[in-house]
Amino acid sequence: MISKTTSLYLLFILEISSFNGNAKELTDTVKNLSDQVEREKLRALGTSNALLAVSRERETQRQQFQALIVDKTTELERLRAQHQALINTEEEQQQLLQQLTM
Repeated sequence: MISKTTSLYLLFILEISSFNGNAKELTDTVKNLSDQVEREKLRALGTSNALLAVSRERETQRQQFQALIVDKTTELERLRAQHQALINTEEEQQQLLQQLTM
């Protein structure tokens, strides 16, 4: 026959064993969650870096387009001035022709 002390001791051992099992399960669960969180953090960081790179690329493109607009505007003004000069030259030549044919 098992004594009450031995019985309590065995019950205590079973309870401790169960507690250890539960603690290990909890520790494993927390570790898995921690690993998942770390993976998500890295994924989010990668996504953030990709968005930042896209943003920088778009800013670079915007600056390039702005410079192109300035260049084209300058060229347009130069061509307008050249066109006006040609119109003036044509008018002068027309006047000269009219004077010569009179």
